[in-house]
Amino acid sequence: MLKLLNLITLTSLFVALSASIAFGQYTYKSDRLQTNSGLVAAELKYSKDENTNFLTNINVQITRDNKIINNSALPVKLLPYYDKESGVNAISVEIKVIDLNADKEPEILIDLAEAGAHCCSSTFIYSYDSKAKQYHALSHFWGNYTSGYWLSEISGKENDRNLADLNKDGSLEFVALDDRFRGEFGGYALSAAPVQVWRYQQAKMKDVTKEFTQVVYQSAANSWQMYTQIRQEYGADAAQGAMAAYVASKFILGQKADAIERLRQAYSDNSGQEFINKLISFLGKTGYTR
Repeated sequence: MLKLLNLITLTSLFVALSASIAFGQYTYKSDRLQTNSGLVAAELKYSKDENTNFLTNINVQITRDNKIINNSALPVKLLPYYDKESGVNAISVEIKVIDLNADKEPEILIDLAEAGAHCCSSTFIYSYDSKAKQYHALSHFWGNYTSGYWLSEISGKENDRNLADLNKDGSLEFVALDDRFRGEFGGYALSAAPVQVWRYQQAKMKDVTKEFTQVVYQSAANSWQMYTQIRQEYGADAAQGAMAAYVASKFILGQKADAIERLRQAYSDNSGQEFINKLISFLGKTGYTR
C-alpha cells in the first residue's frame, strides 16, 4: 500500500484533556478543550448489560464554563439499524471534543460501534447554536466497518483513525470507504470499496472526495492491486468486487472512458457483460456517473 504521510497533518488548535473511568455500574469517558470563549467539556456515561455485554443507557453531558448545556441520551433512534424492541447493540463508544471546521468553536464527536456479522459504526456530531444557546446533534452512518472513518487507506498505519487536514486549510476531513459496495458484487471477504472523504460543513456532512485526487488515485491503485491478486488466485468472477471499486474511483477522477475500456477487456464474455451492466447501473444509482 502506498503511503501518503505527507498529506496527513493533524490539527490541534487547543489543548485537550481526556479521561475514562469506571465507577459502580457506570463507565464515564470525558474530553475537554480550552477555547478562546471558555472551557468546553463533554462526558459520556453508560452501563453494560450483564447478559449481552452491550452498552446501554448512553448519556451525553456537555458543559460550557461549568454550565450544563446538554444532558440527554445519545439519539440512537437516528441510526439506520435502530430497533424499537432492542435498540442498538453497541459494543464500544468514544468521545472527542475537537474543532472540525476551524471556526474556533469545538464540536463533540461520539463514535459508536455496533455488533453484528457485518456491522457497523456511526459518528454523532454535536454543534453549538450560539443564538439558541443549545447543542444540535446529527448522525453519520459509516456502514459495515466498526472502525468508521480511518486514515489507514492513505497512511498505511493499521487502525489509524485520526482526523486529518488533508489540504491544510484548517478544516478536518473524515477518510472512509463507501460501504454501499461491500457485498454488492460478491462475498464480503473479497469485496472492496472506493475511498470517500467527508467534511463537516455548515452543520452537515459533505462528500468532498473529488477535492482530493491524490487520495482517490491511491484508492484506485489499491483496488486494482486487489483485483489482480484475487483474479490470479480465484478467477475473474471472484474479483468483481475489487474491479467495481476500481472503476468507481476512476469515475471520480474523470477517467470514465479508460475505466470502461479496462472493464470490457477484463470481462469480455456473456457473463462478464451482465456484471458490466449491473455495475454501470449501480454507479448511476450511487451518484458516481454525475
